[in-house]
Amino acid sequence: PSQRAVGTATFDVRGTTVSAIAQPYRFYLLKRAQDEFAAMNEADRAEVTAMLEAAETLPVMEATTTREIGIKDNLEVWL
Repeated sequence: PSQRAVGTATFDVRGTTVSAIAQPYRFYLLKRAQDEFAAMNEADRAEVTAMLEAAETLPVMEATTTREIGIKDNLEVWL
C-alpha cells in the first residue's frame, strides 16, 4: 500500500482552472470506460461520441497513461 495520490494535475473545465490529485484508481476506472467505448459497435460509439462532444469531455476518451493499472488483493497495481 502507498499514498492515494501520485501527483497533481491542473486542467481547464469550461474556463475554470482546476487542480486535482491524480489517483491511480481514477486511471483504472478511466481505462475500463475507454475499453467499453472501444468495444462498442460503430452506431453506439457515434452516439456516445456526440454526447461526449456536447459535454466537452471527448478528450477524456482519448487520454492515455503510459502504464495500465490493475487490481490485485483489493489494491491498485501498476502493470
